[in-house]
Amino acid sequence: MKEGKQIEQATSKKGVARARPRTLPAADGIAEPWKVTEVKVDFDGLKVDVWVEWPAEQQGVCPECGKGCRIYDHRDERQWRHLDTVQFQTILHCRVPRVNCPEHGTKSMDIPWAEKSSRFTALFERLSIDVLLGCQNQSQAKELLKLSWDEVHLIQEKAVKRGLGRRVSGELKYIGVDEKSFLKGHRYATVLSDLDNSREDHMIIPSQTSTITFVIGSTHRGDFDSSATLNNQYVEPSVSNRISYCLLRQEN
Repeated sequence: MKEGKQIEQATSKKGVARARPRTLPAADGIAEPWKVTEVKVDFDGLKVDVWVEWPAEQQGVCPECGKGCRIYDHRDERQWRHLDTVQFQTILHCRVPRVNCPEHGTKSMDIPWAEKSSRFTALFERLSIDVLLGCQNQSQAKELLKLSWDEVHLIQEKAVKRGLGRRVSGELKYIGVDEKSFLKGHRYATVLSDLDNSREDHMIIPSQTSTITFVIGSTHRGDFDSSATLNNQYVEPSVSNRISYCLLRQEN
């Protein structure tokens, strides 16, 4: 209540309040020695702006080697969409320092709240993925998150890329093969699934094909050849490029 009174008393006629860092808790994802230096609350625009800085007296950290380095300068101010504060859209602001590393030269420091080149904090991206999973629909998700279709699609693509990067390749014992029609015309995507782990392992998108042959290569259990042919009934017989080959190889 005391913090609320401080903000209320600071509110101007335009419905904007500026609070010192001590009157509001630090934003999630901001780890020491990063510090919140200013918070501005716009009651009319339902928006919270939070400014974050690296302490001037603190040595910077090289993103390549992790060694302490002298701060060289600061980049132009950037913004990141963060988790909403109640119903207020929250934006982080920061001029990211650049360090002068004797070994790697001038580099921008890593920030703990977002990935490189991202416009959203990691916590907001995680929330977005949870909303997408709940909605199972990008149009509904973007309305709830107040994002554009392109922004939602970008967050989804990044999440898929991170997931694939964490995937450990192993033995494929049972493979499911399915063909799906997409877009206009005779366009088909062939999905290969790891049936043991209930996950899609590969997707092949051939151009107008009626027959797809898969050759399975070496596995951990030894070398063998096997093939499975799918005849797609939705493609005209006159298609010339009838066969696409895909070699799947499991490395030891």
